[in-house]
Amino acid sequence: MKKLSILCCLLPLFAIGQDDFQLWSKVELGYKINKKLSVELTEGFRLRENASLPSKTFTDFNATYKHNKKVRIGTGYRFIQAFNLAQDIRLRHRWYVDMTLRQKVKRYQFGFRSRIQHQKGVNHLERYYRGKISASYNIRKTPLEPTISIESFLNLQSPQFDKFRYTAALSYPLRKKVHASLYYRVQQEINVSFANTFYILGAGISYDF
Repeated sequence: MKKLSILCCLLPLFAIGQDDFQLWSKVELGYKINKKLSVELTEGFRLRENASLPSKTFTDFNATYKHNKKVRIGTGYRFIQAFNLAQDIRLRHRWYVDMTLRQKVKRYQFGFRSRIQHQKGVNHLERYYRGKISASYNIRKTPLEPTISIESFLNLQSPQFDKFRYTAALSYPLRKKVHASLYYRVQQEINVSFANTFYILGAGISYDF
């Protein structure tokens, strides 16, 4: 009876969150208008529930202004179709502005991206500050470039951090204007009810006109 009581006490702890494996993919098309200004169009598709059900599709359009070698300023809009477990579609509209700082040290490149994000849907509003730190290394005598990054999500309505992303990625040029990327990501939610941890395998391909 004592063991049964202990088990009943522990069950809510296991019900608090959920682990899930997901697959994320995207295709990017980039165009350089001039030396300072470029635009990019991205189509994304994501699978959830151990990669068995659609989670989200999105279309993202953004523009980036290169102030100098170290500073970039950007803005964008993302149209999102989010699927629940019953596969009902919920529409989301996201606007964002960001600034990216880059610093190259020998074969390393360090970056910090600061982003303000506003997302709206039916009876749904989110405002976030997202900070992302990254480090990449140009491997000698190979086009492979590994990158690691950490991204935090600060809910501006709370305000408190409620999500972190930890990513390890590899990029590889298939051709002069075509690049492929592969990454593994852990996304961990905190300070929320029913916090989830997602283990994500992602792939992308980009083409620059």
